[in-house]
Amino acid sequence: MEDMENSAQIVEQVKKLISDNLSEGNLQRDELAAMVHISPGHLGRVFKKETGMSISSYITKKRIAVAKQLLTKTSLSITRISERVGISYSSYFTKVFREQTGLTPQEYRQRNQ
Repeated sequence: MEDMENSAQIVEQVKKLISDNLSEGNLQRDELAAMVHISPGHLGRVFKKETGMSISSYITKKRIAVAKQLLTKTSLSITRISERVGISYSSYFTKVFREQTGLTPQEYRQRNQ
């Protein structure tokens, strides 16, 4: 039981770290593991068990969620939004955004304004 509570706490801590550092382009499992003082492998397993997704999938999902908000609530350029969510190349951001949503950032903005 204590293990499960500890796992849940670790995952919540990592989720908060991800949210707080989303604009940092190089959020890596190894760095996150060091911040919560456990091995990267263990963190990967615990995170997957608790959330059903890998850390990198979670980070991508989070980045896209924030990007969607910025696209609908601001007039920031696609390039600025991609930087804000930690993806330094807007062409890569567009590719990832389209994979996740089926739309380009521009199309998403036009449909949701």
